[in-house]
Amino acid sequence: MGETALRPLSEVGGPIRRPEEVLLHGGARKPGAEQGHAPRPSARRMALLVLGMHRSGTSALTRVFALLGAGLPATLLGGNPTNPAGHWESDAVRAFNDAILAQVGSDWFDWLPVHDGWPRSLGYQGDVERARDVLRAEFGDAPLFALKDPRMCRLAGFWLDVLDGEGVEAAIVMPLRNPLEVADSLARRDGVDAQVALLVWLRHVLEAEAATRGRARLVVRYDQVLDQWAHVADRVERELGVVWPRVPLGVGEEVEAFLSQDLRHHRRSDRAVVDNPLVSAWVRRAYGVLLGWAQGGERACDYGELDAVRAALDEAGPGFARPLRRIAQQQRALEELQAQRAGLEARVEALTEELAQRGQERQEAVDGLAELARAYQLAQARLDEAALSEGRGGEERAAMAGEIEHLRAQAPLQEQRVQEAQARAAVLEQEVEALRAALEEHRQRIGECESALAWRQDEVEQARTALEQEREQAGRLSAELEIEQQSGLELAGELADVQALLHDQAEQLRAALDQVGAMAEMLTALRGDLADQGEVLAAARGAQAAWAEEARKAKAAAQDHQAEATREITELARLLQEAEGEAALRQGHWQESEQSRAAMATGHAEAEQAWGEQARQLEEQVAELERAHGRAVEDAQALQAEKVRLEQQLSERFGELATMSGLLSAESEKALRGAAQVEWLREVYRVTARRPRWWWMMPWRWQSARMAKKVAEAGLFDERAYLARYPDVAAQGHDPLRHYILFGMAEGRVRG
Repeated sequence: MGETALRPLSEVGGPIRRPEEVLLHGGARKPGAEQGHAPRPSARRMALLVLGMHRSGTSALTRVFALLGAGLPATLLGGNPTNPAGHWESDAVRAFNDAILAQVGSDWFDWLPVHDGWPRSLGYQGDVERARDVLRAEFGDAPLFALKDPRMCRLAGFWLDVLDGEGVEAAIVMPLRNPLEVADSLARRDGVDAQVALLVWLRHVLEAEAATRGRARLVVRYDQVLDQWAHVADRVERELGVVWPRVPLGVGEEVEAFLSQDLRHHRRSDRAVVDNPLVSAWVRRAYGVLLGWAQGGERACDYGELDAVRAALDEAGPGFARPLRRIAQQQRALEELQAQRAGLEARVEALTEELAQRGQERQEAVDGLAELARAYQLAQARLDEAALSEGRGGEERAAMAGEIEHLRAQAPLQEQRVQEAQARAAVLEQEVEALRAALEEHRQRIGECESALAWRQDEVEQARTALEQEREQAGRLSAELEIEQQSGLELAGELADVQALLHDQAEQLRAALDQVGAMAEMLTALRGDLADQGEVLAAARGAQAAWAEEARKAKAAAQDHQAEATREITELARLLQEAEGEAALRQGHWQESEQSRAAMATGHAEAEQAWGEQARQLEEQVAELERAHGRAVEDAQALQAEKVRLEQQLSERFGELATMSGLLSAESEKALRGAAQVEWLREVYRVTARRPRWWWMMPWRWQSARMAKKVAEAGLFDERAYLARYPDVAAQGHDPLRHYILFGMAEGRVRG
């Protein structure tokens, strides 16, 4: 029951607890302990704790337990149009649970986890004590009683603390119903979205399972309760240690009379859940595990699967809970306003008819007053005539005078009736005006809700725009990738050019060394032929000049790519210039030593030593250039590795963009479908809204047929095609248009 108003927590008392903390409180057995067949210690009192999602058969199961002898609460919540067989739960406990959920910022239809800090708060123990007071007031000292409220699924740990504090042993029974059937039932009762209903179902079953893990419990299917209730009662007795006060055989007729198939209005197969890719994987996994437990018993190896689903739901919830909740609230507000508007329109129509009737009565009163006035005037004329006539007797005059007095007495009454009719008409006119003003206000509120809906549609359009922007960004990234690839190719070409240049420089240095060797040979030749000394020196100068020119060319070629090589080449040129100066100096020495061969030989030896030192330095420079070449190769390899890394990052980015594009596309398609459905519903409402005043006096089937005909003539829905496409609708005898609006639209069915 989600429609009841919440009472303040101070009036009803109560708390909550997170499932992972249940085993830290008293009365819990260790996870993995054998359940169902171990000897059970005797307990002074026992509670049959029914933990099931809304619309999952909790009321039917609790009623069966009551017929078998379990005690019921003092303030029993009665039936209603959506649950005519009764709820068989405590109204006080329900109000207490609503207050607790409101205290922690939640409600009965929330699919987010209950605040995990509440069990550790200072007020938690006080909430437990207030819940114990409620429990004692509802069940007294009953040795066996049934405690049931679907809200307890999310407050299971808290209520286990309450029962432990009272010394009551909990025998936990968890009814399980097909989640699609639950969603259909909630959609019919509360008009909620099927996907949101599935999330609520998932939260309820996961929280109830986690909070009771390690305790004596039993999972039963809803159809088992309806078809095999005696088997369920036997399992509860055998596996949970419950001793029924009444024999099942003795209450069979009462139970069978209560458990009619009318309790089940929606049927879905298990395969429609576990094998349906359109159903959330979380729902499929959780339902598959619990279905296996209901059929073959609980298995500890399944705990990890349920924990993983619960952790994923907890992690994903905060990301999209707020927008979904806001949209649902706006949708409910719009539906409430539309219902209020329909009621106001009906009230205005009724008051308009009443006003017309009162106006007719007023006119009749006015006409009667005018008739009395005419009769009075006629009687007065007759009296005057009688007074003038001497032949008429006094008796006739007296009779006419009495008639006149009677008419005079009736005149105020008629005037009063006219005034009363006018007053009633004025009151009715004021009420009609007030209702018209209220209707106009509701129309404005509906317009605001429609504006909010349009705003949501604008958000969808913005999401679509964002998708286009992401696609454009992907195109830009692709172009940038091509540019990076081209840059990589150019970089590889430049690297090859640098390597070739370094190779050329090395060759040039080797050639320079060869030239130095040739110059050394030429100097050696000077020993044998002093007469040709000038010619040899000239040749040496030419060779040195040629080498210097080649060195300068190498320097210019390598200047843009290797500054260090340029410096080394410059240094080499400087050394060659020094060598040239030394050669010129030695030439002067040789000229001066013509008088002394010994002095010339000494100068020659010095020159030879200088050239040897120069050759050694050139060899060191060549080695340094080779090392620089190695470093350049390493830098090129590092650049290549960086290029590969960037390409991998771009590839990952493309993958993310593809995933994001897929998600945005799916959301866009969903939003477009939703917008199309809203537009279709508006058009159907526009076509069917215009009805004459006598419409409501006609039979319902006639109204449905006329509405279907209007919708078909407008080209909005084809009943024959819909029934032909979906034989299950025809087999169940549903009205096609009503079935599509209530169920088919949410199930993705085609309108014929």
